[in-house]
Amino acid sequence: MDYQTNDPIQPLHDHDKDRRRRALWAAALSVLLEGFILAYAIYQLANAGFAPENPFGYLLVLAFLTAFLLAVSGFVLIHRWDFNRGVDLVYYSGFLPAVLTPLLYSGWGITTSIAIGIVSLPILFFVYPPQQRQNPILFLIGAIFINVAVEVLDPAYRAEVPANTQIGPVAGVVFLLLFLGSLAVQEWPRLPIGTKVAIPLVIILLIFGSLTWISTNNIRAQVEADEEQQLILLNESYNTYVASQSNAAAALAISLANREDVIALFEARDRDGLLELLTPMFTSLKEDYDIRHLYVEEPNGTVFLSVHDPESYGNNITYRRTAADVLALRQPVAGVEIGPDRLGVRGVAPMLERSKFVGMIEVGIDYDTAFIQNLKSTTGADYTMWVTYEAAQPAGLKAAFDAPLSASSKLFYYASTYPNVLPIDGETYTQVLETGVAQTVRVVDGANELAVYVAPMIGYGGRIIGIFEIINSRAATLANIRTNTRNLIVFAVIIAVISLGVLRAISQRVILHPVTALVNTARQQAEGNLNARVELPGSDEFSQLGESLNTLANNLQDLVQDLEARVNERTADLEKAMEQTDHRSKQIESVAEVANSVATIRELHQLLPRIVQLISERFGYYHAGIFLLDGSKEYAFLTAANSEGGRRMLARSHRLKVGSEGIVGFVTYTGKPRVALDVGTDAVFFDNPDLPDTRSEIALPLRVGDEIIGALDVQSTEPGAFSQEDIEVLSILADQIAIAIENARLFEDSRKLLAETQTAYGKNLQETWKIINLGRQEVRYDFKGIEVQTSRELLNFPEIAEASTTGKIAIREKNGKVPNTSLAVPIKVRGLVVGTMNVRLPVNRELDPDELDISEAIAERLGIAIEGAMLLEESQRKAVTESAIGDISAKIGASTDLEAIMATAVSELKKILGASEVALKLTGEL
Repeated sequence: MDYQTNDPIQPLHDHDKDRRRRALWAAALSVLLEGFILAYAIYQLANAGFAPENPFGYLLVLAFLTAFLLAVSGFVLIHRWDFNRGVDLVYYSGFLPAVLTPLLYSGWGITTSIAIGIVSLPILFFVYPPQQRQNPILFLIGAIFINVAVEVLDPAYRAEVPANTQIGPVAGVVFLLLFLGSLAVQEWPRLPIGTKVAIPLVIILLIFGSLTWISTNNIRAQVEADEEQQLILLNESYNTYVASQSNAAAALAISLANREDVIALFEARDRDGLLELLTPMFTSLKEDYDIRHLYVEEPNGTVFLSVHDPESYGNNITYRRTAADVLALRQPVAGVEIGPDRLGVRGVAPMLERSKFVGMIEVGIDYDTAFIQNLKSTTGADYTMWVTYEAAQPAGLKAAFDAPLSASSKLFYYASTYPNVLPIDGETYTQVLETGVAQTVRVVDGANELAVYVAPMIGYGGRIIGIFEIINSRAATLANIRTNTRNLIVFAVIIAVISLGVLRAISQRVILHPVTALVNTARQQAEGNLNARVELPGSDEFSQLGESLNTLANNLQDLVQDLEARVNERTADLEKAMEQTDHRSKQIESVAEVANSVATIRELHQLLPRIVQLISERFGYYHAGIFLLDGSKEYAFLTAANSEGGRRMLARSHRLKVGSEGIVGFVTYTGKPRVALDVGTDAVFFDNPDLPDTRSEIALPLRVGDEIIGALDVQSTEPGAFSQEDIEVLSILADQIAIAIENARLFEDSRKLLAETQTAYGKNLQETWKIINLGRQEVRYDFKGIEVQTSRELLNFPEIAEASTTGKIAIREKNGKVPNTSLAVPIKVRGLVVGTMNVRLPVNRELDPDELDISEAIAERLGIAIEGAMLLEESQRKAVTESAIGDISAKIGASTDLEAIMATAVSELKKILGASEVALKLTGEL
């Protein structure tokens, strides 16, 4: 952009002053806006404790500080009347933080686009001159595109939203209101009354809209907070349920470990006795408490008896932290453990014989689909369990073969009550596993909108062994948001409508109605309706103004009536003259159109009907006819007509005698135009049954030079239809028609002469070719390798015969019998086929259209060359003949003796003709 610094001493135009005033307001508001957002960014950075490990906050503060300083500089430049640079600084300063913020933090792309759009558009359309708006508009579009693109792509490096994202749009709306308010104050004296009344209404609407928007966002935030609190309560219910199951398992293990009969049988190593004793107990516990495992274990951690699976024993289970802690602490423990096949809630208690540790009892409750199904039946929510590979590795637990894949490489699917795997980012899982802090995410699965509480799954000892998802439908939450929002909007709309209705009614009644009546009446009077009057009740200022307006209209009406009388007289004269001029102009245009239409037609049988049709259409006459004189110029024959009666006359070869029948006979005899009416002496001309509606007729001679070749006959159903101007126009048209007829005749004669000449030339050419080709044998020319060879053996291909006979190109496609594609092109000399050119392609080649065109062009050039050679040979032959005749004549003429003359003639003829014998006989009589 080219900048110019204006001299403040030079006087300024009004629009320049207005633009400068608006620019100063925009700059001042931009400084306030940038300063406010800078302070807000510093405040947020302070709340974050100025954490040095996250540089994004510092970068954002630096960006807002730069924007603030640029806005201040722009204000100073505009104040000093360096308008262009100042406006650019103010306008572009906001784009730095507006683009940088979405690049650093997620969730800001749309809001910053809205904010920068709200701030930029008033500056664009109220401050920038129209010729300088292109670059700023492109810059705004580019910034919005970058923000939206970054938000859609959502790069992984960005941080979470550090603050309320409403701050940008709210600040933009405040800027817009203040800027428009300043414009309204500046432009108030020049604004219409309706606009002045509408401005407060618009402000009220904006206030209502802003409050409604803020309220709806607060409703959404509150409902979503309640939704998150509900998820937290569900998580607490889950933890309580796990704790109750752990306590139950521990209590059962302790009760069994303290039984003397169990200890006695174990001490006696009576596995069968223990199995017989514990099996009924296990069955009862399985039914009552959903117990799935019951172990009796050695002091070293190996399994002595698996009551739930008697065939399995001897396995070392010290990989379970519950068993390891009991071995180490000799105290009962319980918690979630990972086994080789499944997860379970394990309760392990030591068996003591007189305070001596002799073994362990382990009770297990499955921690899988049945566990979370019980939770679902109680809470109504769905649950999904993911296990980390790291925690599952010591026990050898692995994912099922058909288990769904996880979004995180650290987890594998274990169990769920929800049918689908939710589209949750793997980064969320990683953060929960690393920090141990649960997160709430909201996802969409098909038609279901869900709130998911992603919490760490805690195993025995407080270690994180996986992820536990609590899945709750958002249907009720969203319905609650929609209901509350709808109620709020309806309430706000009702209040706004009532307020606006009351204000509008008051303004309409008190101000707008009288002003509108005065303006409409004044406009009607200004547009020429001086009968318009304004009627306002009361005696206020509006009523007094209306009475003055009515009085002024009465005075103007009297003056206008006097002027109209004078103008009407002049107007009538002008209209008559204009009608005549317009009629004449249309006639001239019609003549030109008829002339242009017939100029391109050369055939007489097409030309004449077209002429009469155009005359009837363009001039509006119901009959037009053309008469042409015969060779003796005794009769004028009707050659073309457009009407039904005229066509009947054509069918019977209607003719009029020159000089004695009708006005056509008169015109073709005298060569002068004639107009006839259906009254007086002319009435006899209209006694024609084929044209009974004729009331006026005009005939004009068709003249070529001094020769009359016919007449143009035009008839009308209107009496007195032809004026002197019509006669002049139609006379011009008749002259053009005569020229067109003569040109058509000359064209036809020339065409006949050309056809005869071409026929004679063709016959002569054929005779010449026969003479030249007499005695010659047909020769074939072949191109083989790098030379041309001749042969008396002619090719007998069907395509060659076809091309020679038809004179057209013949093609024989390759097939099973013929391996080559063959092309035969006739060689022509003046349409006479004198030979053929045969082209055979290689076996693996197809005929290309360009090759066909080339072959045809070569055959055409070959014909031209043969014709030239033929003409040259004919000329040489004639020259030899003339030379021989001259030599013989000279020798005969050299002798005066009759015998010598005859002997010389015989001798020379025998020599030249190569005859074996030449006889010369003289007759005896003269």
